[in-house]
Amino acid sequence: TSESTSTTEEDADETSETTSDAFTTGEVIKLACHGGEAADAPCKAVYYYGADGKRHAFPNEKVYFTWYDDFDDVVTISDDAMSDITLGKNVTYHPGSRMVKFVTVHTVYVVDADGSLRPVASEAAAIDLYGDDWNTHIDDISDAFYGNYTRSTDAVNGVEDFDPVAVYNAVDSIDDIL
Repeated sequence: TSESTSTTEEDADETSETTSDAFTTGEVIKLACHGGEAADAPCKAVYYYGADGKRHAFPNEKVYFTWYDDFDDVVTISDDAMSDITLGKNVTYHPGSRMVKFVTVHTVYVVDADGSLRPVASEAAAIDLYGDDWNTHIDDISDAFYGNYTRSTDAVNGVEDFDPVAVYNAVDSIDDIL
């Protein structure tokens, strides 16, 4: 999936999807696909149904898989039910899961517990946070999603400033960062 499309359920058996209008806060929802739809069809988009009563799109699979292991618990809802739910802001990376950077910005960031981005001060700091293979823990984010995040000027110099595991474990729900 390209960075500019929503998360999809590529492997789902689309012809067997049944719709329901019974869904609750904290669930992941989508429209039914009937088979043969293009990858960018509206039925391929997956949303988090937040405590604010809004649906929040996952910009891509990379973001989705920082929150979930698979698509097993996605609830398929009717077109009418989906259209009744106001769109909210996009879901962002799970705090502590990855470092990120924007395509045209050289700064590498960590995602803090409140969902904000904090710049990583140096390569030494990145190594301290994520080990010698720190550069494999960075995802590029399309500049189109720059506005999804708030940025802090409080640089991270190492685990004394930011413990990825503790930050990850401190955030239980997408609602915690919306």
